[in-house]
Amino acid sequence: MNNQQAFDRMVEHLATQQQQAVDSEEVCTYRNERGEMCVVGALIPDEEYSSTFEGLSATNVAPLVEALSDVNHSLLNEMQSAYDQSLHWGRVGFCGWHVVQNIGEKYGLDTGKCLSNPE
Repeated sequence: MNNQQAFDRMVEHLATQQQQAVDSEEVCTYRNERGEMCVVGALIPDEEYSSTFEGLSATNVAPLVEALSDVNHSLLNEMQSAYDQSLHWGRVGFCGWHVVQNIGEKYGLDTGKCLSNPE
C-alpha cells in the first residue's frame, strides 16, 4: 500500500466511524474489545495485528507491519494524532476534516475524499 492508498482508506474509515476507538479507560487504541479501530489500526491486517501495539506510536508500529512498509511513517503519525484529539470528534463522528485535508496536502496527496465529508 502506498501513501495515497493509505490516506484514502484512513479517510474512508473516519467517514464511517461514529466514535473514537478507546479502551475502558478512554485511552485511544488501535483496536478495542468492541471491534472499533483507529485510523492506523484500520490499515493493519488481522493477521499482522498484535495487542503489543497498544500504547505505541504509529511510528513505532509501522515498521512491525508488512502492509505498512511503503507508507510514510510521519503521515501515519500525523493522522493518528488528528484521530486521537477529542476536539476532532462530535456527537456523530469525526469532525476534524480540515486537519486531515491539511495533512494530505502536506504529503502531496489527493484530498478530494476529505471534501466530500462536511464538518
